[in-house]
Amino acid sequence: MKNDQMSLIYSQLIRDLFLVLEYPVEQPEHAIREMIQYFTFQFEGYDRNKALFDKMERDYYPVLSGEVNTVPQYKSIWWYTRCSFIFENLNKALRIQDIDMLFKMRFFIVDLHKQLQDLHSSAPPLSAPLTVYRGQSMSSEEFEKHKSNIGGLMSMNNFLSTSTDKTVAEMFVNASTNEPGMKHILFEIEIDSKIKKQCPFANIEHVSYFENECEVLISIGSVFRIRSMEKDNNSIWNVRLTLTDEEDKQVKALADGIWEKIESDNTLLCLAKLMRLMGNYEKAEMFIDELMSGTIFCWHLKNLALVINEIGLIYEEKGDFSTAILYYQKFIEMKQKRQFTWSSYLSLSSDVSTKTILNYFQDKKNNSNQELNTLEKSFENERNQDHPDREKLSILCQQMAEIYKEQDNDIDALRMYEEYVELLTSSNQLTMQTSSTVALLYAKLGNIQASEKYIEQTLKERINFRSHCKDTAASYEKIAFIYEIQGRYIDAINMYERVLSCSTDENLTSNIVLRNMAHVYEKQSYYPASLQIYERLLSIQLNRLYPDHPFVADTYTSMAHLLDSQHKYEEAYTNLAEGLRIDLITMSPNHPWINKKHAEIDLIRQEIVAESISLEYFDDKLFN
Repeated sequence: MKNDQMSLIYSQLIRDLFLVLEYPVEQPEHAIREMIQYFTFQFEGYDRNKALFDKMERDYYPVLSGEVNTVPQYKSIWWYTRCSFIFENLNKALRIQDIDMLFKMRFFIVDLHKQLQDLHSSAPPLSAPLTVYRGQSMSSEEFEKHKSNIGGLMSMNNFLSTSTDKTVAEMFVNASTNEPGMKHILFEIEIDSKIKKQCPFANIEHVSYFENECEVLISIGSVFRIRSMEKDNNSIWNVRLTLTDEEDKQVKALADGIWEKIESDNTLLCLAKLMRLMGNYEKAEMFIDELMSGTIFCWHLKNLALVINEIGLIYEEKGDFSTAILYYQKFIEMKQKRQFTWSSYLSLSSDVSTKTILNYFQDKKNNSNQELNTLEKSFENERNQDHPDREKLSILCQQMAEIYKEQDNDIDALRMYEEYVELLTSSNQLTMQTSSTVALLYAKLGNIQASEKYIEQTLKERINFRSHCKDTAASYEKIAFIYEIQGRYIDAINMYERVLSCSTDENLTSNIVLRNMAHVYEKQSYYPASLQIYERLLSIQLNRLYPDHPFVADTYTSMAHLLDSQHKYEEAYTNLAEGLRIDLITMSPNHPWINKKHAEIDLIRQEIVAESISLEYFDDKLFN
């Protein structure tokens, strides 16, 4: 994959992520002020534009200044055309992936894009295709690439200013004709308004600062078909393009693959993952800081586990494996339904660069203690009534139990759950989720007999009342983990099979549960059985996912490690090479994760050489 194609993919992903990073309607002025403050500290040219930016801030938030707003409805379009400093730095940032600049300008980018969407959707349909023009310079290297691709596609990862007036575009070409080492281009672009395009365009002359340039502005991510390239007598190249809704299949496949790797319910976590994938670890940590300090996403332990795992990945790819392991251990504990330990995580403070996470933990602990105090008072008040409401008391017990559980206070959590069970008017009210949670707490405290009692209760609930499939799967997974704690590995495997049988999300569950099953076998050094589970997982993935899906790469890598443990170096080499091939589709060749894979392959090659096995077949498979 070429750098310019990867740049386009990353720009489009960043744009799409910004589009779902919503601002409160009443707070655009804060985003604009943040952008202007960034300009203040970063650019020498800010002084020349200071008066202009002061006016910009007042126009976005006239109430603050007490002035009358003189800017039209489409503020971002007006300011994009009014202030060359903005459009020059914005488009430069899009071209070179300047994440600092793009993040500070995120509100402006999104607002500009949405205003183009609004104008595009409200414009009357054209009776014929629209022809617009653009004059610019282009490096000889980039020009030759496009010249050899006539009939192919050309993509733009920035906002594109064009004009319906050819003479306006010619003025821009003539202004750049003295630039050395550059080709001078006059684009003639045909636009059909009927095409269904995620990249909107609109005639903005009635909302632009320059009303006489007949400007048509095209948003980020436009794709064109190159129709012809001809040189005129003035050494200007006339390039004819057609705006299209077609996509480069390879680019789309790569974009889909990257999206699979970064997808999350939270945009900031997506951005952190994307930065890590690009090898920009400092910015990845910046987005995690933003996530921890500015949102409530991590107040749910499941989400917090994902963030902790992401921090572990950042450290691993930076080469700090000892710190990465600390985070992975925390993630595994949470993922496998163990209770999270506040004190043990806070003890990692000397190794944590994302300081905000520590503040988050302390704040959450303080808030949960306050909530406990409130619940305890409510419980005592209700219990002291002449006719206490058992249902209300049971709900309060359950809420306190959940908080104690999150605080890793297993004893008090169990005490409140037991009191909750006693307050139920009927055993039929005990859900699978609660009974399996109590079973897990008893197992962790070493009370096998009590744990078995609640396991039986959980299974009874499934038989008698046919609980919701999602609840059933979650409960079975807890029981499977209990069996792991007790060393009952066959029972654990059987229970994981039951999780698979009742799961509604087959792709995700198969990936998680089958990996857990493989891990159970691996803990016992039953490598052939573990390998069979991974082969089963791979078969499911190849049937349900596309062949180059990131999950597939992970499975090949896991299989390679098992084969290596069995000294089956040829098979390990083949599987690791296939995993590397898939990873190279969405990662830079210099990415630390890729370097790690190459190092593992080199070690296996050494083992093969030591056994005097021919490498010719394997080298062809990896490098050809």
